[in-house]
Formats: sequence, C-alpha cells, structure tokens
Amino acid sequence: MGCILIGKKDLSDKEADLIREIFRETGSLDYSIRKCQEQVDKAKIALRKLANKNDSDAFHFLIGIADYMIIRSL
Repeated sequence: MGCILIGKKDLSDKEADLIREIFRETGSLDYSIRKCQEQVDKAKIALRKLANKNDSDAFHFLIGIADYMIIRSL
C-alpha cells in the first residue's frame, strides 16, 4: 500500500504517518540519515578548506546549516 501513496497529491496525515512508519521499519530512514551524515561531513571538510578564518560568522552559519540537515525531524 505504501508505494501507491508516494506522490499522492491529497495525502492524508494518516497516510503520511504510514509511509514514515514503513521508512522506519525497513531501515530506509536510518540508511538515509547515515548517507546524509556522510555528505554533511564532506561539506564541512570542504568549508574548512575554503574558509580563510574558521571563526567567521559565515563559516559558523554554514556549519550550522549542515548540522541542521541531520538533526531536523521528519
């Protein structure tokens, strides 16, 4: 049932909860979080290489956005 719901324009809250549960039960959510963390780690390395001063406001702002991508909730 879950695959027929993905992309549905008038998805109900109950249907969205069902899809989220499927993602959790199948391990897809954990896998996605791990892959996202890998990409965020790469982004942070690139930012550190580009930053003239790691204590700049812009650097900390971008690092904060990268970290937020991992900690935000579904």
